[in-house]
Amino acid sequence: MITLYDAFFRGLKLFSRMVDKSRRYTSHYRFIDRSSGNENLLIIVAGYQQYLWEKVFDRISEYSDYDLDICVVVPGKDDNELKQICEGNNWSYLCTKENKLALAQNMAIKLHPSAEWIYKLDEDMFIGRGYFQGLKETYRKADVDGRYRVGVVSPLINVNGACYRWYLEKKGLVEEYEEKFGMARTTCDVDPIYAEGEAAVFMWKATLPIDKTIEEFAKEEVGYFSVPIRLSIGAFLMKRSLWEEMGGFKVAAAGQLAWEEMCLCEYCVNWSYTIIVATNVFVGHFGFGKQKQTMKEYYKDNSEMF
Repeated sequence: MITLYDAFFRGLKLFSRMVDKSRRYTSHYRFIDRSSGNENLLIIVAGYQQYLWEKVFDRISEYSDYDLDICVVVPGKDDNELKQICEGNNWSYLCTKENKLALAQNMAIKLHPSAEWIYKLDEDMFIGRGYFQGLKETYRKADVDGRYRVGVVSPLINVNGACYRWYLEKKGLVEEYEEKFGMARTTCDVDPIYAEGEAAVFMWKATLPIDKTIEEFAKEEVGYFSVPIRLSIGAFLMKRSLWEEMGGFKVAAAGQLAWEEMCLCEYCVNWSYTIIVATNVFVGHFGFGKQKQTMKEYYKDNSEMF
């Protein structure tokens, strides 16, 4: 029997899916379709960090030994170099007229109607062998365990407020980090792990060479922990059913960052889905905006280990 309380929240949920839904898509886009109708889709959001493309895309090409369609998504411009990269790898290419990250990702998912599993990477994420399989294995294990209703699965990321403390503990580096930067809090947007270039360099020094670190964590059993804060979603896996239930990502003004991130995290919290981190799938994040200049110098001197 459906109570008045249940009926109210079902109605609220339906209403939240309908609000502004028409603004979450666009007819102003260019799509070069090389998809095969796969149930697995990788969206790579790119277009603005060209200095990383060779390493990042080479790694994706090498380690996408998995049955999936790949689409590079470019919000706000049409990029010839990225089109060539896509052609050389037989990946799809999507660009939108408006520089709106959430809108571009909504379009990518909409244009791949057979995709049931949605992987997303930013252009500054360094993945390794077993990345795709590892995230799905973790999703399925957590789903079977039944402790949580799984919403999003993220890899363990070095420069990330939700993950770095766990990584430092695993490496025995909490004390050293805190001597330099203060309390290693699980946080987002305010602490050195987000705002200071030297904190990103510290995490990368504890990571490189990256393939060794990836292999080290891949040997661990499938495991996970839940995220108590907003997750920075540079790398994650979700099911299409969740995206559809949300009515797609909310779209912000042109150039505004992290709107789809806030939308996804807010929805998961409000409707009792859990965001989890796969502890045997490691990924390197180049750094947040305020860290980029410092990291560029470090990258220049150590690129062979990325």
